[in-house]
Amino acid sequence: MIPIISVLLPSVRPGNLPWSMGTVSAAASGIPYEIVVVADFGPEQYPYTKWIVDERKGPIDAIQLAYAASEGEYLFVFNDESRLEPGALASLYYAALTDPRRVLTPYHVPPFGFEYYGLPFAAFPFVRRDVIQELGGLFDPAYKAFYADPDFSMRAHAKRIPVETIQSAVIRHTNHHASEDDIKPHNWAKYIDNDRALFRTLWDHLGAFRDP
Repeated sequence: MIPIISVLLPSVRPGNLPWSMGTVSAAASGIPYEIVVVADFGPEQYPYTKWIVDERKGPIDAIQLAYAASEGEYLFVFNDESRLEPGALASLYYAALTDPRRVLTPYHVPPFGFEYYGLPFAAFPFVRRDVIQELGGLFDPAYKAFYADPDFSMRAHAKRIPVETIQSAVIRHTNHHASEDDIKPHNWAKYIDNDRALFRTLWDHLGAFRDP
């Protein structure tokens, strides 16, 4: 069966991965899906799962690999620190059907201020494939980690594509985003500084910069 939703799931935490993956089926509520895992361990056998083994080059590189291997009409960026509540992916999908030209994101628990320059960004974007193509691709490979997420949403705002949270779709996440363990060699401060500088070069014309 061809999936409708592709869940892109980079992982650096083998102990966490089954815990996160185990929430996807109930979250999809019968909508055909696949999970595309990119990790430097495994592969493991799970239903509806593609497993790509690759050395760690950061979460953005892993997400790009997963995106290239995906088949679904809709893409959802997930991680191994999070779990989806039952029906969450289905809620995102049915919301997207009412207006597919949007970047959607689930409601985050605990609440967090996902915003730059007074504009919301989708930390866990749910997007139709043709919208990603309109925006020039998913996450910009020039980034190594966190700032690729808000950059994607800033590109959507620039194209007048709405970025919206779907309250009925709940994700529970520890708010750690990426960590220094996600990239080898361990030069995390340099990666963050470089990502932040690139992000600000592109978007500081929108207003005052402040990390959430």
